[in-house]
Amino acid sequence: MRILGEVDLLYLNYVNNFRAVAIIFVIASHVIEPFSQSGMIVYSIFSNLFREGTVLFVFIAGLLFHHLSFKYKYSKYLKSKVKYVLTPYIIISIPAILLVTSLGGVPRHEFILDYSKFFQVFYLYITGSHLGPLWFIPMIFIFYVISPILIKLIDWEYFNYVFIVSFIISILTLKNFDNVIQSFLHYFFSYIAGMYLSKNKEKILSFIDKYKFIILCLFTVLFTVGTITHYNDLGPLTDIFIYSNKIVLAFLIMFYLYKYDSRIEKKFDKLAQYSFGLFFIHAYISGIYFKIIEIYVNLNGLNDIYNFFLIIISTVFITVISLMCLIPAKKILGNKSRYLIG
Repeated sequence: MRILGEVDLLYLNYVNNFRAVAIIFVIASHVIEPFSQSGMIVYSIFSNLFREGTVLFVFIAGLLFHHLSFKYKYSKYLKSKVKYVLTPYIIISIPAILLVTSLGGVPRHEFILDYSKFFQVFYLYITGSHLGPLWFIPMIFIFYVISPILIKLIDWEYFNYVFIVSFIISILTLKNFDNVIQSFLHYFFSYIAGMYLSKNKEKILSFIDKYKFIILCLFTVLFTVGTITHYNDLGPLTDIFIYSNKIVLAFLIMFYLYKYDSRIEKKFDKLAQYSFGLFFIHAYISGIYFKIIEIYVNLNGLNDIYNFFLIIISTVFITVISLMCLIPAKKILGNKSRYLIG
């Protein structure tokens, strides 16, 4: 009989599967952006479903932080994040930063052109503004830096109050991908919620199991109202409903993946295994893909049916092509691949 080692005991297959779900949400949320001016019904539905997919990623990060907190040592923890998160970010950003600084900057950040190349590069790195989803890395790194505070919160007697207060802060702080601190505050509750679930896993999952119909109805209401507000372009109100439905969805996804873990097993393992690499490179693939598509198809001139199928096909295609780039890269680079693709 094989004796379980530390890795076996720490590994959570349902969380690994959750990574696969989360990365599909993130990729899909970026795929729908070019469709924002056409087929508003389909766009509103897909946008409401997939936008704020980052909530799921941050939720998982908080859950795992608590799950592994018993062996937490700040210096070792931070060193690991520098090696396997910051280093890939620095490397994978190079082509985008070279492109941005040589072609005249990002439109919403044209002011940086008045400064030296060094400042431009520094600014892009600390904001992640040079390439779609990369704003996430400077933001999530704040969680790593303040982890000594977070580790104290876990066993604090008032942690339940932190859960409530952080929700109010996050829901009232609109996301701003150009402002790292604002993004941190916006996603702070997602991280705390993940920690909270891990800390009270049995109690929370039992609660969800008992009231799953009501919780599913709550998600449906939030999703429906969010879609209506999105369709009518109600701005911040839409953001509140989309953020809220993703929090509810995060708990529901975790519940069902946990409940059916023995049936699902490792069916999503490949996606989960490469989820961080997919997060890094899919924006490059997506950018090239839509440049080619727009030569042949006017995305603003399509009806809802075409949009529906093209969004699904594009999401699958970009995911598959990204995987086809990552799998051989990992085989070629071996153990060093984590420094490049996370």
